[in-house]
Amino acid sequence: MTLSEMLARNARLFPDDIALIELGPNQGERRVITWKEFDQKSNKIANFLRQIGVAKGDKVLQLMRNSINWLEIYFGIIRTGAWVVPLNFRFTSSDISYCTKISEAKLMIMDEEFIERVDSVKNQLSSIQDFFIAGDCAPTGWNSLNEAVSDASEDEVPVLIGETDECGLYFTSGTTGVPKPILLTHKNMECAALAEHAHHRQTKDDNFKTDEGVKIGTS
Repeated sequence: MTLSEMLARNARLFPDDIALIELGPNQGERRVITWKEFDQKSNKIANFLRQIGVAKGDKVLQLMRNSINWLEIYFGIIRTGAWVVPLNFRFTSSDISYCTKISEAKLMIMDEEFIERVDSVKNQLSSIQDFFIAGDCAPTGWNSLNEAVSDASEDEVPVLIGETDECGLYFTSGTTGVPKPILLTHKNMECAALAEHAHHRQTKDDNFKTDEGVKIGTS
């Protein structure tokens, strides 16, 4: 069972249970989504990406902070059959340029805070066909992903994904040199999820709080 299938399964079995809780104590913010909402939002993103030409085997860069939106977009990308390429939020402009060239990514999705870093090397990112800002609005000259996906279908994405298909291209932090790419299959990610579940002995009623303030349900 791939990660995508795990999400779909939870949406079927526990549609109205809380899947994710995002806390922003400094801003007094709290966002909650159910498994059904999580699944549907990921489908909307995947269906939109397919509409604009993202296909199985393509690479999509994801440069974002930890958040519910990060997870929705991550699952949306892998549901197209594309490789997700999540970048470290600490990466410099030169790191971003290097990783883009290595991955030959077709699309970049990022938080607004990274615009300055990306803009300074934008002319070097020749493989990137379009840039999307994760969120409801974007500065002039940049596309808002939330606005773009608003009319996309919530239906299941008709892409056949096998366990041996490529899932993600992850880069190391680069603390002792340039970031190094590591390719993971859907089977790799499935095993990692199962190992995490077994290690912590989680149940569907558990959640945990990450450093960035996102609580994740574990049905």
